[in-house]
Amino acid sequence: MITPNAYAGAQFYKVGDWVTFAWNYTSLSITPSAIDILASCSVNQQTYTIAVNHSVQATDTILWDTGAYQSAHPNGPNFVSETYTLLIYDAQSSVSATAKPGYLAPYSQFYFGMYTPQPYVNWSGKTYLDCLVTGMAH
Repeated sequence: MITPNAYAGAQFYKVGDWVTFAWNYTSLSITPSAIDILASCSVNQQTYTIAVNHSVQATDTILWDTGAYQSAHPNGPNFVSETYTLLIYDAQSSVSATAKPGYLAPYSQFYFGMYTPQPYVNWSGKTYLDCLVTGMAH
Protein backbone atom coordinates (compact mmCIF):
# COMPACT_ATOMS: atom_id res chain seq x y z
CA MET A 1 0.00 0.00 0.00
CA ILE A 2 1.18 3.47 -0.87
CA THR A 3 -1.88 5.50 0.14
CA PRO A 4 -2.59 5.41 2.92
CA ASN A 5 0.86 4.47 4.13
CA ALA A 6 0.52 1.09 5.82
CA TYR A 7 2.91 2.27 8.55
CA ALA A 8 0.95 5.45 9.33
CA GLY A 9 -1.27 3.66 11.83
CA ALA A 10 -4.99 3.13 11.84
CA GLN A 11 -6.97 4.95 9.15
CA PHE A 12 -10.53 6.15 9.69
CA TYR A 13 -12.86 7.52 7.02
CA LYS A 14 -16.11 9.37 7.44
CA VAL A 15 -19.01 7.90 5.49
CA GLY A 16 -19.82 10.43 2.77
CA ASP A 17 -16.18 11.39 2.08
CA TRP A 18 -13.90 10.35 -0.75
CA VAL A 19 -11.35 7.65 0.09
CA THR A 20 -8.13 7.17 -1.89
CA PHE A 21 -6.28 3.87 -2.06
CA ALA A 22 -3.01 3.45 -4.00
CA TRP A 23 -0.68 0.45 -4.28
CA ASN A 24 2.12 -1.16 -6.29
CA TYR A 25 2.25 -4.64 -7.72
CA THR A 26 5.35 -6.72 -7.00
CA SER A 27 6.68 -10.04 -8.27
CA LEU A 28 4.07 -10.49 -10.99
CA SER A 29 5.09 -12.57 -13.98
CA ILE A 30 1.56 -12.52 -15.35
CA THR A 31 -0.26 -9.22 -14.93
CA PRO A 32 -4.03 -9.52 -14.77
CA SER A 33 -5.98 -7.60 -17.39
CA ALA A 34 -8.35 -6.26 -14.73
CA ILE A 35 -8.91 -6.37 -10.99
CA ASP A 36 -11.89 -6.15 -8.67
CA ILE A 37 -11.69 -3.97 -5.57
CA LEU A 38 -14.05 -4.43 -2.63
CA ALA A 39 -14.39 -3.48 1.00
CA SER A 40 -15.64 -6.09 3.41
CA CYS A 41 -17.05 -5.74 6.92
CA SER A 42 -17.26 -8.91 9.00
CA VAL A 43 -19.53 -7.34 11.65
CA ASN A 44 -22.50 -6.92 9.30
CA GLN A 45 -21.21 -9.58 6.87
CA GLN A 46 -21.43 -7.18 3.92
CA THR A 47 -19.21 -6.56 0.93
CA TYR A 48 -19.10 -3.15 -0.76
CA THR A 49 -18.02 -2.92 -4.39
CA ILE A 50 -15.47 -0.17 -4.98
CA ALA A 51 -14.60 -1.11 -8.60
CA VAL A 52 -14.95 -4.08 -10.94
CA ASN A 53 -12.86 -4.77 -14.03
CA HIS A 54 -10.51 -1.95 -13.05
CA SER A 55 -7.60 -1.77 -15.52
CA VAL A 56 -4.19 -2.56 -14.03
CA GLN A 57 -1.40 0.04 -13.85
CA ALA A 58 2.11 -0.45 -12.37
CA THR A 59 1.11 1.90 -9.57
CA ASP A 60 -2.63 1.75 -9.14
CA THR A 61 -5.00 4.23 -7.54
CA ILE A 62 -8.72 4.09 -6.88
CA LEU A 63 -10.95 6.87 -5.58
CA TRP A 64 -14.05 5.74 -3.71
CA ASP A 65 -16.93 8.17 -3.20
CA THR A 66 -18.57 6.67 -0.14
CA GLY A 67 -21.33 9.32 -0.26
CA ALA A 68 -22.30 8.36 -3.81
CA TYR A 69 -22.16 4.68 -2.85
CA GLN A 70 -24.53 5.27 0.05
CA SER A 71 -26.90 7.27 -2.19
CA ALA A 72 -26.85 4.59 -4.90
CA HIS A 73 -27.79 1.90 -2.37
CA PRO A 74 -30.51 3.51 -0.21
CA ASN A 75 -31.86 0.13 0.87
CA GLY A 76 -28.46 -1.16 1.96
CA PRO A 77 -26.06 -2.46 2.63
CA ASN A 78 -25.50 0.60 4.78
CA PHE A 79 -22.10 1.38 6.23
CA VAL A 80 -21.63 0.64 9.90
CA SER A 81 -19.07 2.30 12.15
CA GLU A 82 -16.61 -0.55 12.19
CA THR A 83 -13.41 -2.03 10.73
CA TYR A 84 -13.31 -2.92 7.03
CA THR A 85 -10.90 -5.00 4.94
CA LEU A 86 -9.73 -3.85 1.50
CA LEU A 87 -9.92 -6.73 -1.01
CA ILE A 88 -8.05 -6.64 -4.33
CA TYR A 89 -7.96 -9.62 -6.67
CA ASP A 90 -7.77 -10.67 -10.33
CA ALA A 91 -11.19 -10.04 -11.94
CA GLN A 92 -10.92 -13.42 -13.72
CA SER A 93 -10.37 -15.18 -10.43
CA SER A 94 -12.03 -14.89 -7.02
CA VAL A 95 -11.36 -13.28 -3.68
CA SER A 96 -10.81 -16.74 -2.18
CA ALA A 97 -8.50 -18.08 -4.91
CA THR A 98 -5.31 -19.87 -3.92
CA ALA A 99 -2.14 -17.90 -4.66
CA LYS A 100 -0.12 -19.18 -7.63
CA PRO A 101 3.51 -18.22 -8.33
CA GLY A 102 3.76 -15.21 -10.66
CA TYR A 103 0.05 -14.41 -10.55
CA LEU A 104 -1.71 -11.75 -8.50
CA ALA A 105 -2.70 -13.30 -5.18
CA PRO A 106 -5.89 -12.03 -3.58
CA TYR A 107 -4.94 -9.17 -1.26
CA SER A 108 -6.72 -8.71 2.07
CA GLN A 109 -4.08 -7.26 4.39
CA PHE A 110 -5.20 -3.64 4.69
CA TYR A 111 -7.75 -2.68 7.34
CA PHE A 112 -9.45 0.67 7.83
CA GLY A 113 -12.28 2.14 9.85
CA MET A 114 -15.47 3.76 8.60
CA TYR A 115 -17.70 5.90 10.79
CA THR A 116 -20.94 7.82 10.53
CA PRO A 117 -20.89 11.16 12.33
CA GLN A 118 -23.34 11.46 15.17
CA PRO A 119 -25.51 14.52 15.79
CA TYR A 120 -24.23 17.20 18.12
CA VAL A 121 -25.23 16.79 21.76
CA ASN A 122 -25.30 19.90 23.93
CA TRP A 123 -23.46 19.06 27.14
CA SER A 124 -24.43 22.30 28.86
CA GLY A 125 -25.76 21.62 32.34
CA LYS A 126 -25.28 17.86 32.11
CA THR A 127 -23.25 15.81 34.52
CA TYR A 128 -21.46 12.56 33.86
CA LEU A 129 -24.22 10.74 35.79
CA ASP A 130 -26.89 12.33 33.51
CA CYS A 131 -25.01 10.99 30.51
CA LEU A 132 -24.78 7.49 31.95
CA VAL A 133 -28.52 7.42 32.68
CA THR A 134 -29.48 8.63 29.20
CA GLY A 135 -26.94 6.42 27.44
CA MET A 136 -24.86 9.31 26.10
CA ALA A 137 -21.60 8.09 27.66
CA HIS A 138 -19.85 4.91 26.66
